[in-house]
Amino acid sequence: MANYDDNANGGNDFSAFSVSSSEQPSNAKSHRKKGNGFASFLFGLVSGVGFLGTAFYILAKLNLNYYLNVALYIAAFLAGFIITCAAWRNRKNILFIIMLALSVPGYIVLTGEIRSRITTKTAVTHNAEIMSDVNFRKGPSTDNEIIRQLKQGDKVTLTGEVSSGWTQITHNGETGWVSAEFLKK
Repeated sequence: MANYDDNANGGNDFSAFSVSSSEQPSNAKSHRKKGNGFASFLFGLVSGVGFLGTAFYILAKLNLNYYLNVALYIAAFLAGFIITCAAWRNRKNILFIIMLALSVPGYIVLTGEIRSRITTKTAVTHNAEIMSDVNFRKGPSTDNEIIRQLKQGDKVTLTGEVSSGWTQITHNGETGWVSAEFLKK
């Protein structure tokens, strides 16, 4: 049993109840048990942005109320950020890997959205001819709705806008997109 003396050290001697220095973990040891806080923060950001991209892709197709969309974007980001941060800090490697893997589709969506919005515009419009039957689409991707099919030899007007191998054209007063490889300028 520990000897407790009320008179020593002004009556506040709790040394008998403290853990010896050999039993206390050193700072180096305790640091190894938990992940670095800054790395945890960075991984959380990476995962949060990935989850935001995934939410953007899913919610864009649902046509929900604007405020509900914003709230769900924030929730997706925070969920990805907090769970990944906690998994890294507490060395839950499997959960950490799963969270980063789940954020990858979001980055694919975000890079696709950024790429599809990068367009260049020329000042002059030109006429062109369709080289073979091709789908005339509402947007610059095979994911966009087909307006109609254009036939070989159809005359079209180039609007001057291009995006990732697609060219915007007008045909019979309607504007849409075709793959540039089907145009003879």
